[in-house]
This record gives sequence, structure tokens and C-alpha cells, in this order.
Amino acid sequence: MDRRKYPFPILAVSGLLIRDNKILLVKRKSPPSIGRWSLPGGVVEKGEKLNDAIKREFFEETSLSVEVVKLLTVYEKIDLQEDKIGYHYVILLFLLSLKGGSLKANDDAQEACFFSKNEILKLNLTDGLIDVLNSALEKI
Repeated sequence: MDRRKYPFPILAVSGLLIRDNKILLVKRKSPPSIGRWSLPGGVVEKGEKLNDAIKREFFEETSLSVEVVKLLTVYEKIDLQEDKIGYHYVILLFLLSLKGGSLKANDDAQEACFFSKNEILKLNLTDGLIDVLNSALEKI
């Protein structure tokens, strides 16, 4: 079953990793928003703890091992398609610290790269990412 069409909100996680004042983003390889840049993350699996979910998702997209520092914010992504809701994600955004690994796009991402705030403004981003980043950066 396609979870994005499930009639209830879906719980997801995303992670903010900052190195040398640059933010790690991934170019999405799968729907929604294929080919657009976003924070690494994804859906929480049934029975999975939130901290484990972000560590797993982050590794699946970036090949990096991370530790959770703290929860920064909660935001939503609601896709409306012709007056119907295509999907509704409730996303918990965590601040992360690097534990180990070498950065490379893994199975779930086309690319993974650190960007300055000015560079991010020039990218093809997922909808609402700038607002999410601005809100999160105020809480660090």
C-alpha cells in the first residue's frame, strides 16, 4: 500500500546536521519531490523509536552515522491534489551531531552535500524548507 495515500497523517523524522556553518541536504531520489533538495529523513517504521528512525534514515541517505542532540521543531507537509489530500506528513526535526562515516549519497538519495545558507537559497528545494530551516536555526 502506498503510505502517501493512506487516509491518516504519517509520522516522519528529519535531521539537521551542521558542519563549518554549512547544512547537509540531500537531493531526493524518491517521491514526493524527486530531484529537489531537502533535509535527510523519512518515515518512522512501526515499532521503531524516533531516535532510531532518524539514525537509520540519515544513514540510508548520507552514509553517515549520527547522534541525536535534541528535538528542534515539529512541522507538517500536506499535499493537496484537486481539493483532496494526497498525503499528510507530521515531521519531527532533530538537531544531530556527526558520529562517523564518509559522506556519500546512499540508496535513498541522488546526492548529498553541505551548503551555506546563501547556496541553499539558489537550490531547487522542497516546498517550505526555507521556513523550516529558519525556524530550526533560531532554536540552536
